[in-house]
Amino acid sequence: MLEIEIVKDEYGCLYASAEYQTLFKFRHQTELNRWLFWVIYKDATIFPGESFPFEYFYDACRAKYFLLNGGKMPEYVRITKGMRLLNK
Repeated sequence: MLEIEIVKDEYGCLYASAEYQTLFKFRHQTELNRWLFWVIYKDATIFPGESFPFEYFYDACRAKYFLLNGGKMPEYVRITKGMRLLNK
């Protein structure tokens, strides 16, 4: 199981971290009512609306962790800190 912590910086950006390693940055852009994810490099993946795209988030966490660390792909993701930051 991959345990994820979500933290917020002073600019309102959120970060998904696992085992003291930042996986990627994301945020809800309130003025345009959309979620943006920067999983790879500088191009953002965009999801319209207020609803958080959990399925994408879990898959992105699993994939990024695997790319950074190798080994076996984690099967499950559990958010251990910061879940309240996803409720818009």
